[in-house]
Amino acid sequence: MLLNPAAWVTLTADASAKRLARSVWMQARFDPAWPLADGRERTWCEWLSQRQAEAAMSWSGFRFLVRPSGQPVGFLTLNRIEPHWLPDGITAVEAGTYLVPRWRGSGWNLVAKQVAVHLSGQLYRPDWLVYAVPAANDRAIRGLVQIQPALPRVAGSVLSRWTRYLAWKHSQPVCLFAFAQDSPAWHALAEAPIHAP
Repeated sequence: MLLNPAAWVTLTADASAKRLARSVWMQARFDPAWPLADGRERTWCEWLSQRQAEAAMSWSGFRFLVRPSGQPVGFLTLNRIEPHWLPDGITAVEAGTYLVPRWRGSGWNLVAKQVAVHLSGQLYRPDWLVYAVPAANDRAIRGLVQIQPALPRVAGSVLSRWTRYLAWKHSQPVCLFAFAQDSPAWHALAEAPIHAP
């Protein structure tokens, strides 16, 4: 089944988005890989409110990933990388993906990356779409290696200051996966039909 943009649900204050948010939290709150500091619903709701405010200011994007049945399988985030971390004239967006445990390994990772390419192109038109993954997150690294096996050398130099900052911020090395807007990997993700697994 082809996914249309309606299946990439925007974070809003309406009842359907609240239902999706609660469903994701219920499915993932005990997951050791949960991206927030704790599994409390309040922490999740505060984090979502912050994402909503940032989206209103065009600083970031957030989408729930939703099956055709209406069940959420996770979410993705997009955050503009501040220009002072990049060489003059270069723009970049950091993407992040979270899939609830039940849907990992089911093909949704590729869908999430395709949606991230489409949305980053629509919202920001960046030169680079970047995933910065803590080196200890083997599962995320394996998933990205399947899509982008080799980091373009130029990305390492373009994003080196930002990558060093992230390693310092998280107190651990960061693996960088970068998709240049004019690269074959970007075009493969952008041009392939998006199908729900």
